[in-house]
Amino acid sequence: MPEFSGKVDWKDLFGMTDDQEVVRVAAARIYNVLNSMGVELSNIDIIDPCDNCYRKSSRISLGIYDVSDVDEMSEKAEEFLQELESG
Repeated sequence: MPEFSGKVDWKDLFGMTDDQEVVRVAAARIYNVLNSMGVELSNIDIIDPCDNCYRKSSRISLGIYDVSDVDEMSEKAEEFLQELESG
């Protein structure tokens, strides 16, 4: 997935059909919210429904990260919250 900076539009983030707009909007929304806090989700993905299994709806995966990456994400989110509380 390419590097992202600032806000992104779901059309830029995911090249999917228009019938999954609700899923793309939700994915872009969580991406943008966390990105505004300094937390970058580099592995976000939309998982299509499965015709051959129990999962009939799309899902949003926030990705799989190394512990050090999660620690860094948490630190950035905590710093953002501290700024809100003190400001």
